[in-house]
Amino acid sequence: MESRTRWSRIGLAVLFSLFLIGLGLVFTRPLWRHAAECIPYARVPMEGGEKGEFIMGDHFQFQYILWLFRHKVVDGQGSLLTDPYQFSFPGEPMHRFTMYIPSAWPCHLASLFTDSFLPFNLNIWVSFLLAGWATYLWIRRYVDTPGPAVLAAVIMAAFPYRLISMLGSSPTGFAMYLIPLGFWCIDGILDRRSHAWAFVAGFVPLLLTFGDMHCSYFFGMTLPAYLAFGYAARYAEWKATPFKTFAKDQALRWLIFSFGLIFMVAMVAFVRARILNPSVVQEGFSLKELQIFSPTPYDLIIRNNPVTTRAIYPGFGIVALAAFGLLYWSWKGTWERRWIVWAAALGLLGGYIIMVSPNSPWLIVYLGLRKIVPMFGKVRQTGKLMVIMVPFLALLAALGLQAVLRLIPRPSWRHAVTALAALVMILDFNPFQQIGVTCPAPTNAAYEHVYQERTPTEPILCLPIWPGDSSYSSLYLYFATRYPMPMMNMHHPAAPARYVTEIFESLKSLNKGEIADNTLSTLDQYGVRFILIHKEVWPDKVSKGRPPEETVEKLTQTPWFRKVMDSYPIILLEYRAAGWEAEAAKAEGEE
Repeated sequence: MESRTRWSRIGLAVLFSLFLIGLGLVFTRPLWRHAAECIPYARVPMEGGEKGEFIMGDHFQFQYILWLFRHKVVDGQGSLLTDPYQFSFPGEPMHRFTMYIPSAWPCHLASLFTDSFLPFNLNIWVSFLLAGWATYLWIRRYVDTPGPAVLAAVIMAAFPYRLISMLGSSPTGFAMYLIPLGFWCIDGILDRRSHAWAFVAGFVPLLLTFGDMHCSYFFGMTLPAYLAFGYAARYAEWKATPFKTFAKDQALRWLIFSFGLIFMVAMVAFVRARILNPSVVQEGFSLKELQIFSPTPYDLIIRNNPVTTRAIYPGFGIVALAAFGLLYWSWKGTWERRWIVWAAALGLLGGYIIMVSPNSPWLIVYLGLRKIVPMFGKVRQTGKLMVIMVPFLALLAALGLQAVLRLIPRPSWRHAVTALAALVMILDFNPFQQIGVTCPAPTNAAYEHVYQERTPTEPILCLPIWPGDSSYSSLYLYFATRYPMPMMNMHHPAAPARYVTEIFESLKSLNKGEIADNTLSTLDQYGVRFILIHKEVWPDKVSKGRPPEETVEKLTQTPWFRKVMDSYPIILLEYRAAGWEAEAAKAEGEE
């Protein structure tokens, strides 16, 4: 009988896993048809842009980082802690402390066998499995039956913020499964299970640190509040234990756990010292920039928000279940259950106020947190708080469904209501349109020419040149994965400050086809010979309405530049410090 029950549970687990994978295929359609040659760029694509060849965005940045892991492990190209291609200074490769292994391990494993886009897309589908199961395990601690936990798993797997973040290729969307997984492990400590739980829980901060810094940061900031939440929720269990015994038992467990926590804090400090402080975000972001990247109160009701940084819609089904749960448990719940629902609800309310505060009358809330909370000013998107809030939205919805199920006498009806609740969430979260995918060409003649002709130490320059944090530069990262070469400029949210002062300021006049006082000396200093002009990323901010061909014409009218070839979407120029006429005269003299 026990064997039959065990196999029944295994069968249900397999079916649930297949359901989560199927959910991933539905929410990412039509990606499965183009899995080897395309990657997603948006959950809600621009009109008419469901599929394109060269669509810039963060997807190329994340894909570059995942490719870099394969490049170093499979091809044996250098240390995992350095990036030899972005913002190339002679002898000073850019530091990279993570390859997002906890967020992208399915991709890393699959990339050992293929260099197509398939591993990248496989990582997306597996993330539905990870997010669903991690949330199910955590929520199961707080509900009496599996049904509400299944609902919570569906919410976490398909939640709009997670999908918008993930399909925009932010590592945050992939790493969010580590948040409920961390809470589940910490609950093992609070429930006084074996000391192995403390050991396992200690690995969660490590995984978060290398999975995504935003998830790591907000998990660390929330941890004290979650401990208060967890201990109060178990008041009836530990109040009967002698305090000395309880304190001794918990102290040992937290000592074991603290090693991972200390490492997480140390890594945050390391990132601040080695990456953020020497970068353009050293002083934090201005209020004006923050307001651009922060949600407004109106964004709370936008179901299919096309702006990734403002996707904070909580879901009407979640709000309805949460409201019912608050009423029911306030009336019929134990003290501990009332504490759980009200603490979660008030915490979520506070979180939403913080997120919209830069664009609302509550601006003082953000300004206060910026002064009090360490590194809060270096978070450009207040909407990133959703990484913590989504699990608690799922918790409130699960507790609300449990309250509903208690009013239903028949088991078959309870199953039907659970399925209906999950269906409502899926329909609410589904944008009912295809995601946006980009399918770039795998080769380019201009890049191929440079790759064959340049010397090993020669960096290349891509135009237009940006201060470093513009997603317009992301297309350069894609070509770096096809033709690995050191580049003067690339795309990184924390671009080195030295790059801005020494390279960008000196070379930005090239965008307009002009030669500034120190332009040529900078090209000579760093040994730049080839310049690749990307026609596909030439916005009005650069061109002022003029096409890239005008820049090419103005540069080639000078003595120092000549056009080598035009291979869509690239125009290749070659630079000579002495000028091409002098080069030609020298060649004639040698003959």
